[in-house]
Amino acid sequence: MLGLYFGEDSAYSHMRDNIDWKCGFLMFLFSLSFFYVVNILVKNRTQHKLPPAEEWKWRNVYVSWVHSLISAVWTLLCVAIYPELFHGLIYHINYFTYLCITFATGYFVYDFLDLCFEGKVLTLWELTAHHIAVVSMFIYNVVTKAQIGFSLIALSVEVNSVFLHWRKLLQMEKTPFSSKYYVVIKYLNLATFIVFRGGPLTIITVSLFTLHEHVSLVYLVCVSISMVVMDIINIVLLYRFIKSDILRDLRPGTKKSSRAKHLNDRNGNVMDLEHDSN
Repeated sequence: MLGLYFGEDSAYSHMRDNIDWKCGFLMFLFSLSFFYVVNILVKNRTQHKLPPAEEWKWRNVYVSWVHSLISAVWTLLCVAIYPELFHGLIYHINYFTYLCITFATGYFVYDFLDLCFEGKVLTLWELTAHHIAVVSMFIYNVVTKAQIGFSLIALSVEVNSVFLHWRKLLQMEKTPFSSKYYVVIKYLNLATFIVFRGGPLTIITVSLFTLHEHVSLVYLVCVSISMVVMDIINIVLLYRFIKSDILRDLRPGTKKSSRAKHLNDRNGNVMDLEHDSN
C-alpha cells in the first residue's frame, strides 16, 4: 500500500547518509549543459528556415520532448527496479532515484531560464507556473535528500509529456489531423494523460493527508500549492485536448475542412497552433 511505511529506521538513515549531495549538484550542472547543447543543435538546424517565433517554439518543444523521453524511461526504471520506494515515499533514496530527480530539476531550471531570456514568462503563464511549482518542490527534496518517492511519482507525468510533445511536433510539421499517425498519438496522449497525470496527482494528494505529520510544514505548504497549480493546468490542458482532438471529429464537415487545410499547408500557409504546457 502506498505510503505504508512512515518512519525512518536505521536502514533508511543509512541510505540517506550514503548520498553525497555534490554528485547531485554535478548532475544538475550536467543537465543544464546537456539541454543547452540540445537547444543549440536544434537551433543550427532550424535557424533561417522558420520565422523567429516558430523557430523558438520548435526548439522549445523539441528540447522538452527529449527531456520527457529520458525522464519517462528513467522514472519507469526506478519504479520497476525499486518498487519498495512506494513503502517509503518520504525516506527511500539511492543514487539512481536521487540523480533522476536532480537531472529533471536541471531541465526545469534550464527551461525556466529560456522562458525568461525569450520574454515568454507572462505569455506562457501555464508553463511558467508549472516550472515554478515543480522546481520549488524538487529543489527542496534534492537539498534535504527526502521525499524522493514523492518526486518520482510527480515526475511520472513525463510519460504523458512524451506523447503531448510528440503531438505538438506533428502539428508543427503540418501532419494532417486525419492521418493514422496523428490519430494514434492523440489517443495515446489522452490515455496517458488520464493514467500518468491524473493518477500521480491523486496519489500525492491522498498521501499528503496520510503523511502530513511526517513532513515539514514548509514542504506541506509547497506541495499543496503545487498540487493546486498542477490541477488548474491539467484541467486547462484536458479541455484543450478534448476541444482540439475529440470535438473536432464530431463537427460536421470536419474531414472536408481538414483536407482543405492540409492542401493550404502544402502551399505554404502557416497553421495557427496553440502552445501546450509541459
